[in-house]
Amino acid sequence: IEVRDVGGINNVVGKLDIALPRTVQFMRRQVTDCETGEVVSTTDTTLGGEPYEVTGEVGQCTTAGGECCEQPPPELRVDVETDVLCIQDAAGEIVGQVVAERVYDDQTGDRIEQRLADPTTGAPVELPAGAT
Repeated sequence: IEVRDVGGINNVVGKLDIALPRTVQFMRRQVTDCETGEVVSTTDTTLGGEPYEVTGEVGQCTTAGGECCEQPPPELRVDVETDVLCIQDAAGEIVGQVVAERVYDDQTGDRIEQRLADPTTGAPVELPAGAT
């Protein structure tokens, strides 16, 4: 802003610099060493992916009072453990084999289900009454 009061009583001539702070949103990607937790590298880009040079202080963005987008539920991923087991009848005799598949939630580690399958066909197997 340039101020001139040449014809007035004060005879003021000069310039006044005013810095107006502004907020710029950008994306910061940090690579962290898994063992030490140390930040190995930092890359700043615009939201469109162009390189961005940060000036001033960096802080976490806050919402402007609106609702944030609802995050989709995490994709279900599973771990499957398999074993070949023998089927015993009530008398203790081996009457066959099954493949036991134990399915675990990859995120929580909880067992979701256990399936029994025929080892040669993969078809589901129901244990006969009294068998273990």
